[in-house]
Amino acid sequence: MLIAALDFGSNSLKCLFAEITPEGISYGQDIRLITRLGSALDEQGNISTQAIQNSVAAVNTIIKDLPLQTKVIAVGTEALRKAANNAEFVRAIWKECGIELKIISADEESKLAWLGVLSGLPDKNEDILLFDSGGASTEIIHGMNGKILQSVSLPIGAVNLHGRFVHSDPISNYDLQQLSHAISHSLNIPFFTSAKLFATGGGVLACAKVALQNDKLTSVDLDGFQLTMVQLKAEIEMYKTLNITERKQIPGMEAERADIILCSAMLYHAIMQACSVEVLTVSSRGVRHGLLHQCKPGVDFTFDY
Repeated sequence: MLIAALDFGSNSLKCLFAEITPEGISYGQDIRLITRLGSALDEQGNISTQAIQNSVAAVNTIIKDLPLQTKVIAVGTEALRKAANNAEFVRAIWKECGIELKIISADEESKLAWLGVLSGLPDKNEDILLFDSGGASTEIIHGMNGKILQSVSLPIGAVNLHGRFVHSDPISNYDLQQLSHAISHSLNIPFFTSAKLFATGGGVLACAKVALQNDKLTSVDLDGFQLTMVQLKAEIEMYKTLNITERKQIPGMEAERADIILCSAMLYHAIMQACSVEVLTVSSRGVRHGLLHQCKPGVDFTFDY
């Protein structure tokens, strides 16, 4: 069974191709296109017509050459959960792309991210604290022995933090203080532990590329990379003093994330501080991998955990 798993996130559209057989899953191309749905909501909470058209175009770019027998499964997360006109977005994806899009709850998103990350770990029984930070939300999940013990979804991500608190380039001292305070205030989570900390999402991959000074690395190349608090602190000090043009010139920087990278790095650093850990492990896996692990040859996809 050939599968294309699409994740309509608040910052990007991600698509992972795979072939599923009774023997297991063979992963293919992993595509990520920046769409910024999280910043495309107007004052009434509607996704703009242009943003919908851009997403349709992005999907059609991805699926245009798929073999006819490919099964496409697609989910939407925080930006679409919030959008007042999310039904219009779902209809457009169905009408223009022929894809049925399911907007999943924060709880479903956490479960899929957990399943996806665990699928790549040699020891699935570790005491794990996982955070999956996107453009508009951050899911924090604590589990052990392969099972989720507790989870929470926070309404903060790099895109909405940037939109709310960054009003100058480079960021002003006042905005920096307000941003730092908002992140710290949001992280009043009772189950933060010193469990092994894993992070997934495009932002942490981008920070890892800067730490390694190599923007050519793929997500798979970065899987398992140990990103330290010292490295993140150094990145924050660099980002806050540079304008966007200068940040784009940083070795390893993904140009399309140069505007929001400070917010990403500050959020990750704050989570590490809250957990009292010095190192986090980068995972290249996430919701799309979780989707694939819900599929079996000859069986329709269901949200069955």
